[in-house]
Amino acid sequence: MQWRDVIVPACLVCALVTYPLAKTAKADDGGGGNIQAHGVCGLGTGRPATGEPIKIGSINTKVPGIDYTSIGRMAGACFQCVNDNGGINGRPVQFIMEEETQVDPQQIAALANKLVEEDGVLGIVGSTAINDCNVNEEFYENEGLFPIIAGVDLKCFQSPQFSSINMGPYYSNLGDAQGAVSAGAKGMLVVVSPEQLGDSNSGTVEFAQSMGLKTVSLLEDVPLAEPEELAEKLVQTARPGRRRGARFYRLDGPAIAPGNSEEASHRRRSLGELNSRL
Repeated sequence: MQWRDVIVPACLVCALVTYPLAKTAKADDGGGGNIQAHGVCGLGTGRPATGEPIKIGSINTKVPGIDYTSIGRMAGACFQCVNDNGGINGRPVQFIMEEETQVDPQQIAALANKLVEEDGVLGIVGSTAINDCNVNEEFYENEGLFPIIAGVDLKCFQSPQFSSINMGPYYSNLGDAQGAVSAGAKGMLVVVSPEQLGDSNSGTVEFAQSMGLKTVSLLEDVPLAEPEELAEKLVQTARPGRRRGARFYRLDGPAIAPGNSEEASHRRRSLGELNSRL
């Protein structure tokens, strides 16, 4: 997952959640419902919110070699700024962040259950967990929750239950492959993703093969025990018997993005559902 997949979702998540919920209050203050001025959080009062807390939950993977907690922490920092400036219609956000410390379906299911059943969160925001969407889709549906997340597995982008505002491994790989072909890549394309529920590599393989490239798809167990061995494996797979000559492509501005009118409607529904619970 690229750095932009960390920063942008966290900033957008906070803006998407706080603006619609605070819009009425801003309009009542004569602001005409406009988005806050640059650098202003929440109602922009400069005074802490003191009302009943709005509980928001988040689950982020943290295992050796993979740490997605920065997304949750940045969303939490944004909510703290909102709380320090009047909150959402006077109410502070209580941001409850859980860590997935094992890539284990039972653990991710238990964490979601804790947030909803024990903590009583209003919504799930800013999550980035490897198996969350595949494992918890039905649970969230039964609870009437539409998480706003930075998605990882492909289900996060295919199911109307989730609003993923990032690219994720599947679309990042596909965009990188398109960029590599545009940059003149030929011969062998090796694509690697974490082993998880769903297939992160299939779209990339299909595209590369359609462009006449040979392909190798690798799904690696996480956490990685020996990252250096994986790097050597990739080089040897791309150029058997040679230590040099393989090129690694990681492009900004991928050629395709998952956003479309259907996914936009998913995001609007998530925000509408969150509003209705207040």
